[in-house]
Amino acid sequence: MARKHGGGHHGGAWKVAYADFITAMMAFFLVMWVIGLNPNSKKVIEDFFKTPLSSTADLLFFNGFKPKTYPVPFNVAWPNVTNPISMPKPRPLKDAKNIAGLKTELKSMPGYSTNVRMSINEEEIRIDLVDNQQASLFGTINERFTPHVKQMLTHLAGIVRDMPNRLAIEGHTNSVPYQGPNGESNWELSTERANMARILLEQNGVPKGQIMEIRGCADQKLIEKLDPLSYANRHISVIVKRKVPFYGDASEVFGE
Repeated sequence: MARKHGGGHHGGAWKVAYADFITAMMAFFLVMWVIGLNPNSKKVIEDFFKTPLSSTADLLFFNGFKPKTYPVPFNVAWPNVTNPISMPKPRPLKDAKNIAGLKTELKSMPGYSTNVRMSINEEEIRIDLVDNQQASLFGTINERFTPHVKQMLTHLAGIVRDMPNRLAIEGHTNSVPYQGPNGESNWELSTERANMARILLEQNGVPKGQIMEIRGCADQKLIEKLDPLSYANRHISVIVKRKVPFYGDASEVFGE
């Protein structure tokens, strides 16, 4: 069997030798170049290799190769930027005074003794306008509100529109099943009552932005839990949010 020979002149040993030769030549010419420099240039090169980040390293950049630098001014005059929309400051929430005044003003409301209930907790003041057989609040399908409840809501609007709090409105029904001409249930009926109350309040001076939400609760929040069919469970709740300040109507800010 024939024996394989080495690569001969096609091997890689000559490449290593050639690389060493080129490196030696480069070192030789570099040494010759340094020898030919004047003493000042030699000193600069010596300092560069000792402290390459020193200011003397700048001298190694010859004309045309030194990067340009641009000074940054320290006394830049920035334009005065102001908020283009000046938001009104919230009115302070003076709970004790508001609650006392609210109770006093509610007592002068038509139907206060028969149709108004008030409850207070940490989060809200709840004013319930409740129905009863002697003074009904809700009329027929075509006339959801009686003149009596419209008068009450008009009076209430004059009280809450000056309060520094956001409002929510809830509509409620009792558990008597309801089916409207288009298949509506107590859910739609209670939502419609809440929305009608919102419209009446806004028509009588309550800013649109003050009312933050309306809800239809059907018969899920009964006042008279032991008597789900009670007239009192048909009611409207106007809720004053004690911890949510009202900043002002959006139209006051945006000019609408």
